[in-house]
Amino acid sequence: MPATHPHLTPNKQAVAVHQDLRRDISQMRVDKADGGTFRLMMLQNDLKYFKTDEIVAGASATHVRDKISPFYNNEFGVAPLVELRCELRDLTPVDCTHENKTTHVYTVTVPKSIPRPSVLTVVAVKNTT
Repeated sequence: MPATHPHLTPNKQAVAVHQDLRRDISQMRVDKADGGTFRLMMLQNDLKYFKTDEIVAGASATHVRDKISPFYNNEFGVAPLVELRCELRDLTPVDCTHENKTTHVYTVTVPKSIPRPSVLTVVAVKNTT
């Protein structure tokens, strides 16, 4: 090969990767949990609602995960991750065993990349108070 061959000259090469898929994270706040029950109505991509089984107000993260898992398993083939934190009226974080907590904050994460929001909207419907 002649010394002027284009493959013999050093070139800069670059690879660009663009990822449009994101891990979906949503948050649900339950204020003034009183021990009653509620259901979540979750608006799906086809504009139909998925209704959860009853959830006890002030429930653990595991309880909420178990109730919303059928929706996420059906839509994305995976169970969601649910974290719980509690707050006082002034939004100060406290342990969830604190007697003066006023708000339960559930953070729901889809543990894989998905091409759209996991749920369009969520409505809590009281069963008992």
